[in-house]
Amino acid sequence: RNTNGTTCGSTTTSDGACGGFTSTCDNTGSFTRTTTTRTCGSGSCQSNDSTQSIGCSRNTTGTVCGSESCGPYGTCIGGSGCMGIEQRTCSTPLCAAGSCSDSSDRTENQSCIKPNGTDCSASCGGRRCGGECSGGTCNPT
Repeated sequence: RNTNGTTCGSTTTSDGACGGFTSTCDNTGSFTRTTTTRTCGSGSCQSNDSTQSIGCSRNTTGTVCGSESCGPYGTCIGGSGCMGIEQRTCSTPLCAAGSCSDSSDRTENQSCIKPNGTDCSASCGGRRCGGECSGGTCNPT
C-alpha cells in the first residue's frame, strides 16, 4: 500500500521572539512562526517546516530613548551666610507614540558659595551686623 503524504505525527508550531524594530521607540515589529508537519514519504516519517512572518507590537511609551542633558546651574541663592543653593534642570528624552520626543524633567540642586561682595549677616562681638561675602566667609563691613 502507498502511504506517501499520509500524516505520521503531530503538527507543531513554534513562535520566535517579536523583533525587527527599527529604533528604540518603534512599536511595530514581526516574529517568525515555524510550523512542522510530519508526513510519510519514501517509506519513513519526514518533517516538513514552513515559516511565516507575523506582525507584532510592543509598547515603548516612557522608554528612555536618548542621553540626559542638563542646563547650566543658576544663581547661588538662599541658604545661610555665604553658602547657598543653585539649581539646574535636566531632561531625559522618552518615547511617545512611536517616536523619541517627550522628556522627563528633573531639578538638580547643589551647594554653592555666594559670589564675593554678596551681602550677608556677620557676627560682631556677639551681635549681628552687616557683612560681605569674601571667599565663602561672611566678614563684617
